Amino acid sequence: LIATMQPFREATLRVSTNKHPRIFEVIPIIDLLTKFLEDAVREDRSTRPHFDVVRAAALAGLGLLDKYYEKTDESIMYRVGMLMHPSYRLSYFEKQDWPQEWKDQALNLARAQWTLNYKVQAPRMATSQVRLSIAQTPARYSSNSAENQIERTFRRSR
Repeated sequence: LIATMQPFREATLRVSTNKHPRIFEVIPIIDLLTKFLEDAVREDRSTRPHFDVVRAAALAGLGLLDKYYEKTDESIMYRVGMLMHPSYRLSYFEKQDWPQEWKDQALNLARAQWTLNYKVQAPRMATSQVRLSIAQTPARYSSNSAENQIERTFRRSR
């Protein structure tokens, strides 16, 4: 039973001892715990004493993990956080065999957040003033540069 609980102890310590929430870790932790419990359910009866009790608990745990996994859909931050994290990006979702529709939805959510909250909007001025303004803006600060950077980030995700 202790071996069955060890991954949950480690996951709890990982998310509760950090000074700063690490939202990008939530989905991978749930995935790891789910795989662990699925393996426990499939395990051969002869290898574990008290198998029926452990298997029943693992099945109940899978139901609970599924409930919490569904809650990650209630906030875009879990998926967007993972897409923006350099270690995960879209490759995590691909390795986990997410359906294409889910991956597309995650990318669309991230792009929408970028557009609504972070993308620099073009100033509303006369055309001649815009040309002058763009000519005087260093490339690293221009909205095109920032837009290209976010698009490169998403493309690298694939």
